[in-house]
Amino acid sequence: MKRKTNHSDPLDRLLRSAALVNEVNEPIPGLSWASENRVLGAWRTARSGGIGESWMGLFRAGVALAGATALLTVVITWHTDVTPAADEVAVTDAAFNVAVLR
Repeated sequence: MKRKTNHSDPLDRLLRSAALVNEVNEPIPGLSWASENRVLGAWRTARSGGIGESWMGLFRAGVALAGATALLTVVITWHTDVTPAADEVAVTDAAFNVAVLR
């Protein structure tokens, strides 16, 4: 039984077009300069006017706040480490001497 070909079916159209292609693989020429500029301009316009741009400002502010908080934490920690603390070794030695010498 022979299958009926539907000429509007995209798969049949694709297979028929593929059968007509020459065996020689010629390079496909690129877009012209004007076409390339139009495509890039449309892409940039679509990218800059999106909804996600408003969220990016909030994201940048959050990252800046997190960075400032981390920097402040490092500065405070470094400042407390620089101040001299009690000598733990001397305290331990004294406790050991009291315990052993008694």
